[in-house]
Order: sequence, then C-alpha cells, then structure tokens
Amino acid sequence: ACIAANDEWGYYLALGVNVLLVALAIPWAAVGLSDELGTAKSKNVTLHEALFNSNHNLNWLSLARLFLFASRDFWFEVPLPFYLRSPPCESIGLPCGDGATCPDGTECDGATALCRNINDGGG
Repeated sequence: ACIAANDEWGYYLALGVNVLLVALAIPWAAVGLSDELGTAKSKNVTLHEALFNSNHNLNWLSLARLFLFASRDFWFEVPLPFYLRSPPCESIGLPCGDGATCPDGTECDGATALCRNINDGGG
C-alpha cells in the first residue's frame, strides 16, 4: 500500500520506523565498533596536502563527488518541497462553485470559478 505524504499517520509511521532503526543500531555501534576507530595511524595531514593531492585522478574523483553531493542536497532543499506540496495537475482548472468543491491543494478562484493551486509557484 502506498502512504501519501499528506496522510497524518504516514508521517508518524515513518518517524517511528526511523527511530526504531536508530535504536537497533546503537547497541551494535557501542559493542561492535573498534576502539581504534577515529585514531590517526600516521602524521597529521596539512590542509594543502588534503586539498591538492599529487594524484590527479583522486582530485577529479573528489570534484565529481562534490558536484554530485551538492546537486543532491540542492534538490532536497529547493525543488523537492515544492513538488511534494503541489496538487496533482488534473485537479487544477476543474470547475468549482455551485456546490462543487476543489480537491486537496487547490482552492476555488472566485473570479474564474476554477480550482487553482494554493501554493504560489508550485505545480
């Protein structure tokens, strides 16, 4: 079954599943991880050495990863919330008034008697 983003219990279900997964991971992390994790095995690296490695392939890989992760973060911060809260396209432009109601995410425009998006710029 598909859980819609606007179902009230769907959010709490997803939040509960995430809390459960984190709670299951905490004992494994406390018991299963090595004490040597996070300790330096050699001398500290300077900022210049970390940013400008002599291996050019590694530099290109780092640049590609920076682009990919920045693109993903931008998608989650800017267009995705607009996409999730916009109504389906088929509900925009439906006739309203005279007892007819508009679907979720739309409202009746009194001037045109058509359903319109309540979110400016979305959908």
